[in-house]
Amino acid sequence: VACRVAAVAVDPTSGCAWSLLGQSLLAAGDVDRARAVCEHGRDLPPPHVDHILNLGNARFAAGDLDGALAAFELALEADPEFSEAATNQAHALLEAGQAERALQVIEDVLAVQANLETAHQIRARALSALGRRADAEAALRDALVRLPKGARLYQTLGEMLGKRGDEAGVLDVLARGIDACPDAFALHFNRGNHLLEAERYEEALAAFSRAVELRNDDADAWNNRGLALRGLGRMAEAAEALRTAVALDPMYVAAISNLGGTLDDLNDLDAAIDAYLWAVELDPEFDEAWHSLGVTYMKQGRAEESIRAFERSAAIDPESAITIYLIGVVHCDIRRDFDAAIERFREAIAIDPAPAFFYIAQALAHRRKGDPLGAIPVLEEATRRNPKSVRAWSDLGGVCFELERYDESIAAYERILAFAPQHVPSRVMLVRLLADCPDESIRRPDDAVKHSTQVCEAAADQPPAWVFHA
Repeated sequence: VACRVAAVAVDPTSGCAWSLLGQSLLAAGDVDRARAVCEHGRDLPPPHVDHILNLGNARFAAGDLDGALAAFELALEADPEFSEAATNQAHALLEAGQAERALQVIEDVLAVQANLETAHQIRARALSALGRRADAEAALRDALVRLPKGARLYQTLGEMLGKRGDEAGVLDVLARGIDACPDAFALHFNRGNHLLEAERYEEALAAFSRAVELRNDDADAWNNRGLALRGLGRMAEAAEALRTAVALDPMYVAAISNLGGTLDDLNDLDAAIDAYLWAVELDPEFDEAWHSLGVTYMKQGRAEESIRAFERSAAIDPESAITIYLIGVVHCDIRRDFDAAIERFREAIAIDPAPAFFYIAQALAHRRKGDPLGAIPVLEEATRRNPKSVRAWSDLGGVCFELERYDESIAAYERILAFAPQHVPSRVMLVRLLADCPDESIRRPDDAVKHSTQVCEAAADQPPAWVFHA
């Protein structure tokens, strides 16, 4: 870019100099300046078809599809055999939703130049856009026979397999692509993404590590490498990878937020808060960062700041039940405002009635405010939502015990043992109830002995408190 700026300075009337500067700016990712430069130089002498092509490319990159198509059409009028202009025209037509026309153009290109990798890629995408997905995949496989080192062909085939949910097929295609093109950054990076999604963190780490070897200035690759390390529990290394991503792109809000989460995992809560505040300063609508900021404030016991962060997240995403639930947790555990907590738990349940732990939290707030009767129907609903929730049944048993509803308490603990027979605390409570229940009619000494024996066997290595009642 610097050299071509100098060339323009030497001869500002040269259309060639301006066009080449635009081409370099586009390659550097500076789309707006590239377009402005190409537009400036388009009428300067000497006229050349490459200048028109560069103008079309700059317009395409800027999202001006009509302008790009007009430029490519001009280039083809000047040189009907200009395959690069025709290929780029087909790409623009495809992006403009004209898949049928794009297919016609690209098939004309391939009839003349059958070894153009990009042309095969566009043809497959046009077929897919027309609903001919099997034909698209077959076209890519045929193209790979002709061009076995076509990295973009492997990439596109992997994308198509992913769209129909064939994750094993995606990983296989990308692995074959890597075997054929070991230095193809995109193949390593995208394989890493699929492995990360599958929580295969060791393999994902290997893929992203190779990606950053090939392109150590790619912030996305460093960010995802950090996520893989975080998935492996290697938090200090993850933080370093994420810091590298942020250093490469200080506006990369997702990486900044991920760094905040990793610092939180390292218990460096002040630094985590700084990262989240940086992320939401850059993107005030980034609800996940606001949510995470609320969680970290909550860990520090900073109730009002936590609630403000959660409220901001909920304003951006009002359907996030978990955020509303956490506001309730702050009211319940830190502010000790149990009525406010119950209200927020009810709001969370209204948004998403499925999670049993929403009901368990609401029931706890009822108990803490001295309303055990109010807790019972809520816990009963929790057990309906998740019939194998040890916590729901255990809390229900505990509330019934407090209220001297001993039969119901015993039934709750026995229900736990039906699906979790190794749950020692439930057996301890049953021993207590069946051996020492204040209501003598409830006592079942023989059953108490059976349970106490199993407690002793299960808790042989536990502190004596576990076997006290036994």
